Amino acid sequence: MDEAASNMRVAIYSPYLEVCGGGEKYIGHIAEVLSRKNKVEFIVFEKPSLDKLKKRLNVDLSRVEFNTLNKFNPPAWMSRSNFSNYVNAYRISRATKKYDLFINQEHFTVIRSLAKTSILMCEVPPTATNTKKNLSPVGRSVRAQLFNKILLSAFFDPKLKSYHKILANSFFTKKWAQQWYNKNVEVLYPPIDTESILPLNKRYIILNVGRFSVGAHCKNQLETIRVFKEMFEKNRTLLEDWEYHLVGEVTSDVGNVDYLHACIKEALGYPIKFHVNASFQTLKELFGVSRILIHATGMNEDQSKYPDLMEHFGIAVVEAMSAGCVPTVIKKGGLPEIISDGVDGYQWSSENELKQKILMLIKDEELWRRMSRKSIEKSQEFSFEKFQKRLKHFLGGTL
Repeated sequence: MDEAASNMRVAIYSPYLEVCGGGEKYIGHIAEVLSRKNKVEFIVFEKPSLDKLKKRLNVDLSRVEFNTLNKFNPPAWMSRSNFSNYVNAYRISRATKKYDLFINQEHFTVIRSLAKTSILMCEVPPTATNTKKNLSPVGRSVRAQLFNKILLSAFFDPKLKSYHKILANSFFTKKWAQQWYNKNVEVLYPPIDTESILPLNKRYIILNVGRFSVGAHCKNQLETIRVFKEMFEKNRTLLEDWEYHLVGEVTSDVGNVDYLHACIKEALGYPIKFHVNASFQTLKELFGVSRILIHATGMNEDQSKYPDLMEHFGIAVVEAMSAGCVPTVIKKGGLPEIISDGVDGYQWSSENELKQKILMLIKDEELWRRMSRKSIEKSQEFSFEKFQKRLKHFLGGTL
């Protein structure tokens, strides 16, 4: 950071830190960079485990502190309304007043910033479908909607009037954010630790990386397991030495646990292995030894209607590329921004096309080697060094 952006008080709100996904790694690296010359605090309602964050995200948060607020827990009769969310949003808003810079990572936020400078990190495409449900604090009747409008304009900021800059994680997200907020949006790609994720002695492994979740951002592991099984059944001799490995976090949510169990059940009897809640070190080793990556977020979904269900960037894809693991990604969301089809990976639009392209990589060793080298080269465009330069540019121009 340049001198103008040093010695600031910086607050970051990241509501899903404990999830330890790609978005949390993204904001964690921003905190890591800023904390070298500034006082950085995460605004939280419950302090997360620093050891867990370091282990899962591979970020250095040793200089980062936590500003822990009291969370409003509604009585039972109020539990179905959004009122408690608005109370907590108001508490965060009040807390931002003492900071020079506030960075907000909340999806579809209504938090009004009182900091000197404010930035929204937009990582999920906002649309009427996925935002309007968050804008009704007390109900949906005509009277309630009138009260909501008054309440929102008085205490909250759903149109981001108090924010000086919006940064998106991809051009895909940028397009939707600019339409929704009617403001200029700039792109800051997430950083990839390309220096430490390196090729190892490659084994016959196809890899899948992503949370086991049935929520709004399902990685469709169950469908990809079925794809692998079908390929295996029809090409037993060709695939007799191959394995399919799935790596991902799973929360204690019953639906997510059930989804993981369904995946495990579907995989029985086949060379399919699971690495649940694995450390980043384990993930790095798997990137290093794997040959092919499958990414299927957004499969069987209409991205023109539900862009939030797509992969908005694809951190795991670039991590895999840096280790020479050739990606095969669905042609949706932000993934086509990463992959040059047929050069450093493959894009696909159907299950049959996915199978064909995986089999091409399995059958043709020279093709795989050439694309593996190109994958490594392409990954350097998203290096941590380049990320820091871009972040410095955005903050230096703002402060």
